[in-house]
Amino acid sequence: DRIENLAQDGNVVNIKTNNLNLSANNGIAVVTHPLYVEVDALSASTEKNGIYIKQKGDLLLDKIHSKDGFEVTVVDGIITSSENSIITADKLKLSADQGIALNTNVNEVDLYSSNGNITIVEQNGLNKANAIAENGNVSIGVKSGDLYVDYIQGQSVHLNADAGRILSVAGTLNNVKSDSLVLLANNGIGLFNDYLKVDTSNLTAHTKSGSIFVKQTTDHQLNLVSNDQSGHAITTGGGSINIDSD
Repeated sequence: DRIENLAQDGNVVNIKTNNLNLSANNGIAVVTHPLYVEVDALSASTEKNGIYIKQKGDLLLDKIHSKDGFEVTVVDGIITSSENSIITADKLKLSADQGIALNTNVNEVDLYSSNGNITIVEQNGLNKANAIAENGNVSIGVKSGDLYVDYIQGQSVHLNADAGRILSVAGTLNNVKSDSLVLLANNGIGLFNDYLKVDTSNLTAHTKSGSIFVKQTTDHQLNLVSNDQSGHAITTGGGSINIDSD
C-alpha cells in the first residue's frame, strides 16, 4: 500500500543496490523521513502522497511517476535522467550538489545545486520555476505552453519557451539574478503590467511574436548583447520592446 522508512537514524542507508524499482499506491516515504538509498538507477511510481528519496552519489532516474510530489536530495553527486525517460509529477523538488539534468513533465520545479549546472527540458509549460545554481549555470526550456518564473539564479541563465511566453509569477519582486541572461520566447516576454524583473549585467532577448517587457531591478549597468550572427541583442517579430533600467 505504501513504502515507509522505519529506521530511527535518518543517516542509515535503507537500500543499497544497482537498480531499484519502487511502486506503491499511497506514497513512498514522507518529506520529513525520506527513504535513504545508494543506487545507480531509480524507477518509482505512486498514485498518492508523493515520493521522497535521499541518495548518496550520482543518481540516474529512469521511470518516475507521481500524481503528487517527487522530492530527491543527492549528496556528493548529480541527478540525471536516462535518454528516453521523462520525469512525471505535479511538483518536482531536487537538490544535488554536482548538478541536475532532466527531461520532465511537471507543473512546478524547485531545484538547487551548490557546485553544478541545472538543465531542464520540460515537455509542456511550467506554472512555477525556481532554480538556484550557486556556482553554475541554469538552462530551462519548455516545449509548449508558458514558462512562469518565480526565482532563478545562476552565473548564466538561459530560458526558452518554444511555443509560449516567459512570464513572471504574480507578486515576485525579482525573477532572475545572473551575470548573463538569454530569453527566447515564441509569444512574448513579460507583460505590460507585470514586467519580467531581472538583476543581470548582460541581456539577450528574442521573440517571434508578442512584446518584450523587461525591468532591471538594480543599478547595475545593463549591456545588451547579441548571441547570434545577426548582431541584434533584442528583437521581436511583432509588438513592442520595453526595457526599463533603474
